Amino acid sequence: MTTQPIRLKLYVYPLEGTHCGYGVQQGVLLPALDHIPGRVMRGGLAGWAVRNKILQPEDPKFQQFFLARQEAGETLASFPCCTLLGRDAVSCSCFESKGRSEHPATTLLGDHGLKLIDDATTVPDMSKALGPVDFLTSPAWPAERDASLKPCRGTMDMSGEYHPPFPTVLEMKSAHDSQKGRVDENGLHIVEVLPANPRKEARATYYAGDFVLAGEAREIFSKLLLRGRDVADLSDDEILDPGPDHLIFIGRKKTPAAVFAVESKAGTDHADTTAHATEVAITLTSSLIPEVETKYRMSWELLAATLGIKVTDQEKRAFCRTTQVHGMSDGDRGSGTPYTRDAFAAGTCLRITAPTAPKEIERLLRLSLFGAGLHSRDGHGRFRMQAKQAAKPQSSNE
Repeated sequence: MTTQPIRLKLYVYPLEGTHCGYGVQQGVLLPALDHIPGRVMRGGLAGWAVRNKILQPEDPKFQQFFLARQEAGETLASFPCCTLLGRDAVSCSCFESKGRSEHPATTLLGDHGLKLIDDATTVPDMSKALGPVDFLTSPAWPAERDASLKPCRGTMDMSGEYHPPFPTVLEMKSAHDSQKGRVDENGLHIVEVLPANPRKEARATYYAGDFVLAGEAREIFSKLLLRGRDVADLSDDEILDPGPDHLIFIGRKKTPAAVFAVESKAGTDHADTTAHATEVAITLTSSLIPEVETKYRMSWELLAATLGIKVTDQEKRAFCRTTQVHGMSDGDRGSGTPYTRDAFAAGTCLRITAPTAPKEIERLLRLSLFGAGLHSRDGHGRFRMQAKQAAKPQSSNE
């Protein structure tokens, strides 16, 4: 019998501007990721466990959770990719009109509350749509619409509200020559960082993600839990001055951050995935690295094969976006080599016939929590499943 996994919702409050990148400078700019990756959270929590004397580097459990190579299919722990306010990237099947403009000052606020329109066939005039339109369940493709469309690049919360992406913060840096004691001739550069919490509104900026564990691992991270409380009950002082039980150091410069955890039941979000549904939409919430490295174009066939799904040509409906993932391969006692792999970006989506076999449903639910493909321990390969009704073909009069 498979052990029921435990899901801890981690809330991370950076106390300073945090840089999470891959160490490659582009001109004078050192770019950053728009989220806190799972590999960074794994390193931050490893240091947290040592400082709080929960585990030591020589302990077998420390090696098992943080350093040892995790074999394919092993579901011991999956560290979260924490996104701003816990929002997921909007699906690649969502498009918006190029004619819809917004004032730059209000765009940076990033909180418009625009509703995601679920089906393109319900919008007769795409240029007047108040929000992105999802083509995943539509019988038409974006190129078949009259309006000029562009891919939507924002984020979406659990209620289906669309939000434009938040901007990162640019910090000017000057590298000093240790011999001369002054700025080097080529030392000026710019570092892109994730925004930190403002002092007056400590709860305004946080990053959240699901930390999924096997049952026996819960006690290791129990000190992170808010017992009988929610993050909404936290005071500004608790966030800005956390005790050792809730303090981690993350990013390129090991910047401090407060971290809190709330326990939730794993799998409850997908309880009605196949109930009264004819189709299911699978949308990646983090980048997925295929196990097979290919020199050819990343395709929906490769995505389906990585997820272990058989899709026929008749039911094929997918929107894919690719990216590159940089990291460090696992090795004994933390040794490893840098890697760069092509991957499917978050937001990549695939529509399939709703599974009916109980074992297949259980397999997909577990895979959605622990992730598919390579480096799933660092939060890669996670996805959400959403019930959909079969798309109706358009009539010739539409």
